[in-house]
Order: sequence, then C-alpha cells, then structure tokens
Amino acid sequence: MSYLTPTQFRLRPLASGSFNTLSDSEVQTQLDVAASEIDAALRPHHKLPLASPYPAVLLEAESVIASYRLFLFRGFKPGSKDADTIQARYVEVVGDPTVPGSGLLGRLAAGKFILAAEADATPNTREGAPLVLSRTSRSDRFA
Repeated sequence: MSYLTPTQFRLRPLASGSFNTLSDSEVQTQLDVAASEIDAALRPHHKLPLASPYPAVLLEAESVIASYRLFLFRGFKPGSKDADTIQARYVEVVGDPTVPGSGLLGRLAAGKFILAAEADATPNTREGAPLVLSRTSRSDRFA
C-alpha cells in the first residue's frame, strides 16, 4: 500500500508536470513499488502499517523513488535538468550501491534514523490490555 495517491504524487514539486501523460494505474504501480522499498527498510525497527498521517520524510522518499522509476519506465534524456535532479535525489534516498547503509533507506534499515513515535503503529505498554491483580490465587479458591 502506498503512502501517496497518484493525485497527491502529481502535486509534489518533483513530479509536477513531468508525468501528466501517464495513467493513474501506471503511477500507482510505481508508488506501490516505492512504498514496498520503504517498508522493507522500516520493517526491522517499526511495526507496519504506519499510522496516518505519514511522516513528510516518507512521502518525499516515496515521491523520489516513484519519480525515478517512472522516468525509467517512460524514458528520459540523460543530462537533462529533470533527469539529473531526480537521479541525485534518488541516490540521496536509496543510497549509493557501493556504500552499504547510505541514503535515507539505508539509515532507516540500520536504525540510525528513527521515525517520530506518532508514526509508529507499534503498541506500547499503555496501549496493551489492562493488568488485573488479585490477592488470592485460583488454586486457593477451589481447595
């Protein structure tokens, strides 16, 4: 499940106007792939699915990954300003393949970057079932 809808994606600065010729289903497919990459990085340290509203850093990361994948899908002119910007942002998010643990996703996976507690759906001790204590044990009642 993606963090952005195709409409929300198209409103983001990185994607504005660049993908208007693509259908919502083509965009949604790449958003889903991007979300699965993000979820793989989050899984070791966060319970999924995350609670909404999603952190802005994840929305930006999904936008960057999906934009890069859509550029590959659609084709682009290497050396163009849009292509260079998206490729540079992609490396910032995903990381350099020659440097393990680099990029936002690498830091998330390594636990070096932790999301705000509000986004994490992992229950804490206050969200669990109430603890019930009694003075007599069950074995004493039936003796």
